[in-house]
Amino acid sequence: MTQEVMLKPVTFDFLIQLKENNHREWMNDNKSMYASAKSDYEKLAGELLEGARDFDAGLTGLTYKDCIFRINRDIRFSSDKSPYKTNFGIVLNPGGKKTLSAAYYIHIEPGASFVGGGLWIPPSDILLKVRKEISYFYDELKSILAHPQFLRHYNGIDQDMTQRLTRAPKGFSEDDPAIDILKLKSVVCTSKLTDRQVLSEDFVHLTLEYFKTLKPLLDFLNRGIMSDEFGGIH
Repeated sequence: MTQEVMLKPVTFDFLIQLKENNHREWMNDNKSMYASAKSDYEKLAGELLEGARDFDAGLTGLTYKDCIFRINRDIRFSSDKSPYKTNFGIVLNPGGKKTLSAAYYIHIEPGASFVGGGLWIPPSDILLKVRKEISYFYDELKSILAHPQFLRHYNGIDQDMTQRLTRAPKGFSEDDPAIDILKLKSVVCTSKLTDRQVLSEDFVHLTLEYFKTLKPLLDFLNRGIMSDEFGGIH
């Protein structure tokens, strides 16, 4: 792995100012500031990708371009017409950012950064496969979530009440031991990061530790995605 990069404070400053001036005129007047922040963002994505390959060979073959997002928002169906995102996101997914599988993710936003990963609001057919995997192999999942290394970094599966069914999903019972997870529309784990952590010299190392800890859970979820209706693997 190459020498670690450190996210520059000026990149944070760009995001802060963009949030306060989220319009095209300001962006046009600050192209050089954006170019510097974008370069910093891309270097960070490349560094994280290179480091994650040490424990996840499935990431081999990707480039940083497969892991980052455009700053422009899709406002076609949104009431919020702000043209730009005010965060930088990086996703490490063996098939690239558009692949429907569980992945590592980091969100960089002043005052609201977090690290983690999992499966975010997948299509119903993918979610059904994952729910079956969770129900059938719940003891295995509990073992993953109870591992001391996992508990040092995460507090279980995120329970987002806005993305949760009020009743058991079709085909599952309220008595299922895994029902609290089965009702979720996403299966993700996240941990908040302070601005100080994001701007620290060991930020890359810290993020990779969070990612490495999450790998057994991602493997579990992706095994479910790859399964057929009889529980076998494609």
